[in-house]
Amino acid sequence: MVVPPVYEVHKLIDYEMLPHRVKAVACNTHRNRMGAPNDIEIFAVACETRVYCFEVPSGKVPRVEFEVFIDNNIFYSDQFNDEFGVVEWGCIHERRDPYYILVAGSLGIIRVINARNFSLLKSLKGHTHRVTDIKTERNEASLFCSASEESIRLWCIRTGVCTHRVDLYAELQPVPPPSSLDFYVRNRFCILSCGEETGVRLWYLQGKAWKDGWLFKKRKTQKLDAYGATPQLLTVDSNVDFIRCLDRTILTRMPPDELVLFNYLGYGEDGNRDHIRSFPIVSSSKFENNFHFTLAVGNNDGHIVIWNFSRPKNPRKIAMLTDGDDLPITHTAISNDECTKVSINNDGRVIVWKRAT
Repeated sequence: MVVPPVYEVHKLIDYEMLPHRVKAVACNTHRNRMGAPNDIEIFAVACETRVYCFEVPSGKVPRVEFEVFIDNNIFYSDQFNDEFGVVEWGCIHERRDPYYILVAGSLGIIRVINARNFSLLKSLKGHTHRVTDIKTERNEASLFCSASEESIRLWCIRTGVCTHRVDLYAELQPVPPPSSLDFYVRNRFCILSCGEETGVRLWYLQGKAWKDGWLFKKRKTQKLDAYGATPQLLTVDSNVDFIRCLDRTILTRMPPDELVLFNYLGYGEDGNRDHIRSFPIVSSSKFENNFHFTLAVGNNDGHIVIWNFSRPKNPRKIAMLTDGDDLPITHTAISNDECTKVSINNDGRVIVWKRAT
């Protein structure tokens, strides 16, 4: 008999610690992979016009209240009063300095913030509408993609240049505005997107167009289709509003009643794009998986289910947690060691979950 793990709870927000409603959270999962000390886990939260960080001890903790380290006097505040809605981690130099926060919101400007001192490093301009999602490439964190109502863009943090883009209005109408996007884990030049349509789009850039060092030499934006972008569409039965790529599979959220896992990216053949499994839960949250394909999925009743998808045909349910406020969960994040989870409910409150020994 498998005994489910026990989790201790720490409520981060009492409106004195963070006086703003939290909209998004991200764990710095790149940090431990790049040789940084693994004694702490670092999370970033976007709170309306501000960005904060907090630290949690890594690994399991004794069954007593654990400590979360946060200084509410140290934060980044936007001078233009941009309402931040998405946050992600990235880096400038590979294997070094994995301490940069990417944050964006209603103005369409992506801010690159130094998490050590919360200074603004760069403002990346290109989108003209609210940025709906940002995803860093799994193995090269200086490369990230972003989506807004009018375009999908590929960026390099080091140069600050948008290297490629898709202009959705001008060239591909009537493509709905993308609400979520991700990189294909096994090919950094494949981007997946979804919006208010019954499907997931795969944007593929021909590999022969890329040369060594292209990422850090580009100084001008290219259109994706200039290098042979070939959008493909995986058709499903209802609208898809959120996706995450888990190795060779896609986990999709299709309101109102289920998450669906597809074996879509195996070999690129139609016969391999099979529906593997459905999870009949009402998912209300955005979720970020770690590097072991573990994620925490929240629902409208305040429940959070932790799943491991390292074996897609046989995903493993690790635990189920409950938000004491019984409010819908809007966003979750999880550490690489799977011992720390963070959830946000629709009242903007943050709960840190820590696995106990």
